[in-house]
Amino acid sequence: MFRLLFFVVVLLSLYGCSFIENIIGGDAEILPRDASTQPAQPSTVQHTIGAIYHPFVEMEHSAPQSYMAQMIGRMNEVFTVADSSSDIKCCVNIYSETAFPLGGSIGNYTIAQLASIDTQEKWEAITSTSPGMIFLTMDIRNIGGQIGGLYGISEPNTGTIILEYKAPYTSWAHEFGHLQGLDHHSGDPLDFMRKARGLDESKLLNRNHVSNPDCDALRKINPHLSSNDSLPSCL
Repeated sequence: MFRLLFFVVVLLSLYGCSFIENIIGGDAEILPRDASTQPAQPSTVQHTIGAIYHPFVEMEHSAPQSYMAQMIGRMNEVFTVADSSSDIKCCVNIYSETAFPLGGSIGNYTIAQLASIDTQEKWEAITSTSPGMIFLTMDIRNIGGQIGGLYGISEPNTGTIILEYKAPYTSWAHEFGHLQGLDHHSGDPLDFMRKARGLDESKLLNRNHVSNPDCDALRKINPHLSSNDSLPSCL
């Protein structure tokens, strides 16, 4: 009897009441007394990027500022929502303040001319004057050796993305991936970095998986954006 009492006293001194409560409840797991000993989740890395739209976009979206904010929010869902076993939750957030309209010419090009980004010269004019920026315009074509229309194109060396007004949110995420140094890959046909050429609308929208290597790239500090890696833990 004495030995049994001695054993109970030792258990109480070592593990407190939580052990006894779990024994009573039928669960013999010894719980830690201090939750801080649990491994912490990684902090969220936030990238702040500017947002600008061509005035003609108002013909398609009556409230371009709200539309761009919505698309950036959907882009974040691609990164932070894991919807299958081959998809992970990546602790990254893309933030932008209120978008504003293009207010003047860029280089030798008038506002009207920049409704269609259809030459390499126009593309280079925008990337050289709009670092760390998403530019929403009406039409993109024949850029970067691509023939025909494009939903989006990015320049990692300046942190610039140009997107067509009707580009799906997965294309916004895809182009941001290029800013972070990711190339096209298709090991997973649902990976957000799968090449878009030849995909129909439904397959474009299905490109929403993020792998661990993808996430590592997305969380890297970008010298062309305002990046912060000290936000609270990923929830």
